[in-house]
Order: sequence, then C-alpha cells, then structure tokens
Amino acid sequence: MRELATVLNVFDAVQAGRGGVLAISGQAGVGKSRLVQEAVGRHGMDLRIITTTGAQFEAGLPYTALQQVCAPLLEDLGSLAAAHAEALSRAFALDRALPGRPMADDGFLTLGVGVQALLARAAARTPVIWVVDDVQWIDEASARILAFVARRIASTSAGLVVAARDDDVLASFGGASLRLAGLPDPEARDLLTAAVGTPLDPRVRDRIVAEARGNPLALLELPHAISTAGLVGGYGCPPHQPLPETLEAEFGRRLAALPEASSMLCLLAAAEPTGEAALLWQATARLGIPAAAGTAAEATGLVSFGAQVLFRHPLARAAAYHGGSDAQRRAAHRALADVIDPVRDPDRRAWHLASAATGPDEAVAAELARCADRARARGGAAAAAVFLEQAAHLTPDPRQRAGRLLAAAAAKRAAGWVPDATALLAEAARDPRDARQVALTEVLRARLAFDLRRDPDALMRLLTAGEHAVAVDAVLAREVLREAYAAVVFVGRYGTPDAGSRIAAATAVLPPVPEPSSRDLLFEGLFTERLDGPAAATAVLRRAVDRYTEEPASRYTLGDLWLACAATLECWDENAFREVAHNQLRAVRDSGAISSLPVALSYRALAHVYEGQFAEAQRLVDESHRIAADLGTPAMAYVDVTIAAWRGDQAAVEQIAAVATADATVRKEGRLLTAVEYARAVLLNGLGRYGEAMDVSARAALLDEVAFRTTVPGEFIEGAVGAGRVDLAVSAVQRLRRAVAGATDRDWAMGLLSRCEALVADDADLAEQRFQDAVARFSRTTLLTELARTQLLYGEWLRRAGRDAPARTALRAAYESLTALGAGAFAARARRELTAAGGRPRHSAARAGARLTDQERQVALVVAGGATSKEAAGQLYLSPRTVDAHLRSIFAKLGVTSRRQLAEALRRADATDRVPDRL
Repeated sequence: MRELATVLNVFDAVQAGRGGVLAISGQAGVGKSRLVQEAVGRHGMDLRIITTTGAQFEAGLPYTALQQVCAPLLEDLGSLAAAHAEALSRAFALDRALPGRPMADDGFLTLGVGVQALLARAAARTPVIWVVDDVQWIDEASARILAFVARRIASTSAGLVVAARDDDVLASFGGASLRLAGLPDPEARDLLTAAVGTPLDPRVRDRIVAEARGNPLALLELPHAISTAGLVGGYGCPPHQPLPETLEAEFGRRLAALPEASSMLCLLAAAEPTGEAALLWQATARLGIPAAAGTAAEATGLVSFGAQVLFRHPLARAAAYHGGSDAQRRAAHRALADVIDPVRDPDRRAWHLASAATGPDEAVAAELARCADRARARGGAAAAAVFLEQAAHLTPDPRQRAGRLLAAAAAKRAAGWVPDATALLAEAARDPRDARQVALTEVLRARLAFDLRRDPDALMRLLTAGEHAVAVDAVLAREVLREAYAAVVFVGRYGTPDAGSRIAAATAVLPPVPEPSSRDLLFEGLFTERLDGPAAATAVLRRAVDRYTEEPASRYTLGDLWLACAATLECWDENAFREVAHNQLRAVRDSGAISSLPVALSYRALAHVYEGQFAEAQRLVDESHRIAADLGTPAMAYVDVTIAAWRGDQAAVEQIAAVATADATVRKEGRLLTAVEYARAVLLNGLGRYGEAMDVSARAALLDEVAFRTTVPGEFIEGAVGAGRVDLAVSAVQRLRRAVAGATDRDWAMGLLSRCEALVADDADLAEQRFQDAVARFSRTTLLTELARTQLLYGEWLRRAGRDAPARTALRAAYESLTALGAGAFAARARRELTAAGGRPRHSAARAGARLTDQERQVALVVAGGATSKEAAGQLYLSPRTVDAHLRSIFAKLGVTSRRQLAEALRRADATDRVPDRL
C-alpha cells in the first residue's frame, strides 16, 4: 500500500537519524489514524511513539496538545538550559517544580527552542515520533510551537506526523504531504458487505457507498443506524447529511441508550481535555457516579478507561459532550474545576469554571483575565484573546465588560483573527463606555481597516482616530498619530496633501515626553526628515537607530515595526538594518502577533537580498505570502519582485509586477508602486536595457521616498548614463549628494555616491578615482550585490577606455561574484563584457555548481532524476514550495533555465571541480 509505505519511510528515516515531518490530510474517518496505527504496529519497540489528538472544546486552552506530547519527556527538563526549562515549566504550569529559579518574560522563541531541545535529548537515546491527530482542533499556541519544532528536526532522530482534515491547516508544518482519498467503489462495497454480514440489495448498497464517498468509518458505522432488514429490503436509508454530522448523530444515538450514570461519565470524560484518568475518577466521586458506570460505557466500543481516557474517534467524544444538557455540561465542568489544583494548573481550572458558569461572575472573569496575562507573557496572543473574550462575557459590570472586550479585540487583531476582532468591537460598542474606551474603539477599527487595505481611506481613519484621542489619552494619541504617519509613508504618492500637517498639528498639542524613548526619537527623526530634509534629521535618526540596536528584542514595540528598519536605511547603516530586521522578526514571533509577521518577514528578507542571499530571502517571502493569505490581508510583494529582478527572472518580474501594480493602483498603495518600479529598473539595468530602466524609475527617483533613497537613485543614474542622458543623471547625482549629506561616515552612502559620480564624470582621472573609492568602500560592507555591481561598472568603463587588461580583472571579479550570488542578468552582462575585453570566463555552471549548498545539491540531484517538485518534497521531507524555492536558486547558480538541463549542468560542475582552473 503506497500510503503505508510513505509513513513507514518517515519512520525508517527517523530511526536512521534523519528527522522528518509528514502531514496527512483527509476527511474525517478516511483512515488517517488507522494508517498511523498500522505503521506504529509494524515498528514495534524500535521507536518511541507519543500521540495526542485535538479536540474542539479544548482549542482555547493554551499548550494543551503540546503538554501531552512533551509530558513523557519531562524527565530531561532539569538538564535543559535555565531559560528553556523555565519557559517549559511556565507553559505547562510547572513553576513550582523549579523552586528558586527566577521568573522571566519568556517568549515564543525561547519556548520553541526549549521544546526542540527536550525532544532532541530524548531522541538521542531512543528515536521519537510525535503523532498529532486532528490538528485542526489543537490549540493555537501548541500548533505554532509544533510547527516551529517541525522546521528544525531534520538532523535529529525525531519525527512529527500531523494529521488533519484540510491541507491548509497543515501548511505551516512543512515536510512531506500525503492526501488520503476515499476507497474506490469496489473496495468500499466489499467493506460495507463485510460490516453488515448479510447480502445487501444492490441498490441499497450502492446508495450507501455513494453517500459515504469511500469513507471507511462511514461504511463501518452507518449500517448501525439502520436495521439489517431495512438495509436488505431497501428501507430506512438515512437522509443525506454532511458526513461528520451523520457520524456524530450515530455515535450520539448509541451513547443515548446508556444508563444515565454511564452517559454522564462519558460526558465528564469528554469535557476534560487531558483525558487524565485520576482526575476523572475524582470528579465522578463528586458527582456520585459509581465506578461500575464505566462498564456499560466501554461496552459501546466508543470509549475506554485506562491510564488515559480515550474515545474511539473525536466525533464520538463530540457526541458524548453535546449529547448532554446544558445543565449536565455545567455540572461536569464544575466537578472538574473542583478537583483541579488551582496552584498547579490555574488556567485549566479557570477554563472549567468559565464553562460551568450560569451567568456573569466577576470572580471567574477576573481569574480568566489573569490567565490572559499569563498567556501573553508566554507569547500566546491567541490564547490571551480567548481568555479575555471569556472573561468579558462573564463580566457583570457593563463598562468593565467593554474594556475587556476591547482588550480581547486587540489581542484577536494581534493574533490575526480579523473577523473575530471586528465582532468583538461591535459587541463592545453596545455597552456604555467612557471617553477613552470610545477612542480606543475608533482606534482599533482604524487599525483593522489599515491591516486589511493599506489605502488612503484607512490612513484617514487612523489620522481621525488619533486626533480624537488627543483630548482623552495623550499616550494613545501619540501612538496612533505615529501609526498614521507610517500609513502616510505606505500610501506614498496617493497620500492626502494635508495629512502630514494634520499629524504635526495634532502632535504639537500633546504634552512633551520628558525622556524620549527609541520610538519617540524614531518619529521625531522621520518627521524632521519629511519637513526639513535628510541632513537635518540625521542626528536624531542615528540616536534612534543606536537605541534599537542596543535594546533586546523583547523591548521592541510592534507599532513602529517597519519604520525602525526604514530609519536604519535612512542612516545608510546596513549592519543596523540587518540587526533591527532580525530582532523585530524575533520580537513578532515571540509575541505571537501573527498579523505583524508579513511585514517583519519581508524586511528580514530584504536584508538577505542586500547581502546576495536570494534563496534565504525567498524562503521568508514565501512564508510571508502564506501568512498574509491566511489573514486575508494584502500580500507583501515588495521583496518578491525584487528577488526576481536580481535573479534576472524577467517572466517572474513581469508577472509579479503586473499583479502588484494592479493591486496597488486599486488600493492606492503608492509605496508598493515605488517598489515595483525599483525592481523593474534593477532587471532592466541587468539586461542592458538602460533607456527603459531610466524611464521606469524616473518617477520613483523624483519622489525621494523614505527607505528608497539607498536604492532608486543608483538605478536611475545607471540607466540614464547608459541611455546617453547624462544631463538627467547629473541632476540625480546632485539630489543624491543632498540625500547623503548627513551620512559621510557611512561606506554605503559614500560608496554609492562615488560610483554615481564616476558614471557622470567627464574627467578620466576623476572617474577612475571615484570608481576605486566605490569598490574600496563597498568592500568594507556586507553589501555583496552593490560591490559586484560596482566592479561590473568599473570594468565596463575600463574596457570602453581601451584598457582591456585591468578591465578583465574587474569584469572577472564581477562575473564570478554575480554568478555565485545567482544574479542571472547581471552575470550575463558581465560575461559579455569580459568576453569583449578578451577574457575567457569560467563556465558559469561549473563555477557555481561548487557553490550549491548541501540541500540545494540534494534537490538538484533528485529533480535531475526526473522527480516532480511534489515527489522531490516527499523524498527529501520538504514542502513542494521549499523545493521550488531551492530550484530558483539552483537554476540561477547553474545558469540553466529548465529541469531538463540540470543533469548535464551538474556533470559539468563536477568535472570542473576536478580540473584546476587555469584562468
């Protein structure tokens, strides 16, 4: 069976020390759990298998699923680093198990690394497989940590098998994928006949098979809903319903036939997420349920009572829970709350108390609010939102309820649950609110609008909300006005002319800040730059950037996320840009603020682009697109189109640019248009189509937008000089001098200025001096793309001056660097120039082949053997999208354009590695 072989391959790989991930999807009852059980059975005692199953009613309780898979490994907790052990103990409410260890504000990253370390230690002794079924129902906090670990277990003897009904739910885990379909009709008919044990009327049989759609569980369970006589005679077939509801109804019918005590025992077992048997029996004693009640319950075949209480299928558990009355469910939760230790597990106890409440209860609501604080401290924005929402609905005081609803809405927004946040704001608006709460409602609505659209209308909503907040909350007003300014930058050329002056006027009436924070300095600098020019703002921006690079990631505020990166670019500080982008991405991941991830990922990717790491940049961009699609927010196409341009992928640039331009024009997001114009200019300059590069970047060059001063002028000037419009280039160089006036100590700024001055110089000695200065300055930076471009331009200038020998040296250095980076169009341009100068370039495929990473080489070999991306992903335990991202880098490095060329290119690269290069 192919499906079983796929699972066994993962198990075999883990046993051999190659960790892997397998994501199994398929409708309820299709056989996902059975498939994994069969694989477990075949491996016997060779692997340590730890399983857990998600359940609908525990999804709001953070880290439930994670605790279940980690619990058997906690024997190694004491051997972990202190920060990791503390993060795990806090997440699982084990703080008392580690007396004397200080509490710290651990975030998502610390917990993720701690879980990874815990798993690795256990796997070093015996290979470990975590099996997580019904992932669509596990809590968000557990899902994020498991996905984090999944991407980092390739070098361990550990594996993760995740199963869910939908492919989308499993996308974040990566790894190989397996989609289970229903049984073919012949096999379905055989299974149904065996389940009934009696010959069936063919018409009845075929109808049941058709309604079951090949689902094995339906074929086994549906006959119990109809008498044998009905089946044989053609009567009693149930009406068509969605399959899960049909199965749950059948499970419910069987459970309803139980004695009352047994039925209540099943409900109680279903209500407790952990399935902890000892806890269950304590709760049954409180409810007066005799132990003998379990015998009748087990006789249904739907539940078993051992060391852990297990239901045959999650739908059986759902049936047991929903089959009781509201009063019975409340009684079950109350009994469970009574027997849970409030010190050891306060969050789970509070969750049961909330489920047991019959009406508003401030004591329970306050405890839930404290749960939210604990969840937030652990990086659980999603869990905090759930607790706050529950707390609000149990709060008796209307004004306090409105405050908790607003806090829940803010947490939902941070977690990326926009529809839920919108609904909570509408609910809060129905309660009486004070002036600050009214202002906060308006602010949250404006923020959600800008998250979804990033257009001028959303900008004006932010601006208006900030102006209204001035009179009631200076701190909130200052924060929102800053966001409005960030929105002005985003909207760019489509912005309202008076937006800047309105922000300035509203900010001017706010009380001064006695000790400016990094955020205060950042916005003071950016606003000064907007009003008075770059030179006037340099000192303040430099102080802001220094603060951001000195502060730990945990101190970063999400409100100024991308503008802090923009400030580093305004200071021409590539090292600070990389550091701030890295730290802000870490801060976003730690906080669980999913809605901010697309922007954070994009800026970190851009830092990789500047350093010529296109494959790594593409990986982050792909993640950004996936998250934006999940959130329903506009995709961040800024870096995607830039990567394609640097790689010289004309088709990709035009495709991305067309979609992004149409989208940006409709939404009026001017900054995106500038990014597209810059990327197209990069591509066109690489192709040597200078006039088109000049034309496409002309407007962006004149706009002189924040964070584009480091890139756009160079493209416009190179295009203008190449097109013979030196007059336009000279004017642009003058503007560039003004832009770098406050950054004379930065090699990036002065290197670009020297290069551009060399291009327009009419004196040969001055031009050469400027080129050499530019090469020297870029050599002191990490900006490998800029260094290679400068060497190319210098070599071209030397060749046109008739100095072929030094031209060959510069052009060969440019060609080799650009080829190694994967900058396809520029590498081809350098190759043409080197050949014209009388040089013989090394074969790009051979030269670059040696620079393939180990994983790129594995991908190349598998694909060269004829595998599709999906097949390669299955063999290498990667996702198909990751394989495609690697292929883009491989194609650029090997200088090929199709999969058919890979085998020969790899052979040439291997042959060249064995022959000394005589050039």
